[in-house]
Amino acid sequence: MVELLNKIKYCIDELCIINELISFLPLSFFLRSLSRFAFIRLPDFITYSRQLNNLMKSNMDKSLYKSIKDDLNALNDVYLEFFENIRHKVGAHFSDIDFGNRLELWNSIDIVKIDFAIENPTEIYNKFSFLPDFISLQDNFIDSGLKKSLIQTADKLNIENYPHIGFDSLALSRHNSTAILNGSEIHQKAQLIKSLEVLLDFEFGIIKEAKNNVKIYNVFKEIMVLNFINYCDNLFTRNISVDAVQYAVGFDNLLN
Repeated sequence: MVELLNKIKYCIDELCIINELISFLPLSFFLRSLSRFAFIRLPDFITYSRQLNNLMKSNMDKSLYKSIKDDLNALNDVYLEFFENIRHKVGAHFSDIDFGNRLELWNSIDIVKIDFAIENPTEIYNKFSFLPDFISLQDNFIDSGLKKSLIQTADKLNIENYPHIGFDSLALSRHNSTAILNGSEIHQKAQLIKSLEVLLDFEFGIIKEAKNNVKIYNVFKEIMVLNFINYCDNLFTRNISVDAVQYAVGFDNLLN
């Protein structure tokens, strides 16, 4: 029980950190990169919360059990309808989808979706407060000093602050950007890889500011590792069966 509760708390803490970061960072494009991590954590939260609720069923009020169950089912329905595609196509994976669909999915990551993805799990988590090992949520994770340095660094790294020409598949989603794009298969793969480079450049720059705050540092690190794995998966073709769900042709094979 304690292990499950700790896993749920871990998910909630990261959702709250994402929410706190997007509330003050002077960004648009890069906030979507941070925000999409919420859609990766959300199914973890649902899975662990269901397990804990079922585990405690015989030791809790029946109406509370049903309330949590119904809330989780409703949250899962919303996730499947509105968030799952974002998670699978531009979140946990940067998939080979058509240029227009990728832009549409990326631009659909907005504050309304993020608010829902964070506020509802928080409400559900608080319903487990009857458990003896329950830990209340922090009001905030980022002190004023770190907040100031993150704002200053994000502003310096923000490529939307000046006009530029982009060669990546997400360039048209940024303010102050125009794009030079090519529709061939090999060029589309290169443009996708370049998008991940743009995200990684920002993350490598800003993670240094959070080195003394373990929880904030870990969130940036997880997002950065996720993007790096996606970068490698698009650059190199995995040595797995072509029938595997994870299989995708990498840039190396397209060059050959």
